[in-house]
Amino acid sequence: MPGVAQMHLRSVVSHLFDTLSPQDRVATAPENLVYGFVTSGFETAFTKAARRLGVTPLAGRVNGYRNKSCGGPVRSADGAMQWLKVSGVPRRTVNVRREREKSAPDANGIRTPKVLATTEWRSRGIEWYAVITTPVDAPTVRQFVDGGGSLAEDETWLGMLKTTLERLAEIPCTHHYLTEPYVTAAIVARFGDGAPTSQRNGAPPTGI
Repeated sequence: MPGVAQMHLRSVVSHLFDTLSPQDRVATAPENLVYGFVTSGFETAFTKAARRLGVTPLAGRVNGYRNKSCGGPVRSADGAMQWLKVSGVPRRTVNVRREREKSAPDANGIRTPKVLATTEWRSRGIEWYAVITTPVDAPTVRQFVDGGGSLAEDETWLGMLKTTLERLAEIPCTHHYLTEPYVTAAIVARFGDGAPTSQRNGAPPTGI
């Protein structure tokens, strides 16, 4: 456990330094928010998060949906491959999406990356949050597409997806979700009135 203890000590010391740092008392208004998340400043934030958590950044960093987060592979002090993700929100704001991410339940039987460590700090009007997880060891949809493969030919992958979705559907949830009318409207807006919007019969749900 010495490595874990050192990581926590490093995080505490770094947090104290951030609290006393003059630049963190300079509040600037973030611009171009997406769902309440800032969409810039990731280069500095990612480097800082890696330093606070005692990991080494590697090549392959990518931005999340509409640049509301940034993630990339890192290597731990003992040489293990991990994944680091950072996101930021304006100070003194409550972001429900971030809070839900922090409090996401550990659902049994659902394959998800394991959270290894987290850290938070503030800088120039932004509350940054970083999380380190285990890397995903299963192929992703993008890997199939980039490699010219077909999801329909991979029964194992489709079976895992089906099982995961069934178990997710069993979990009680009080969060907002995408309703069938919402999804139908999005499909029609993108592909036209003739586009199939229901898996059951290829026709739009009644009453839409």
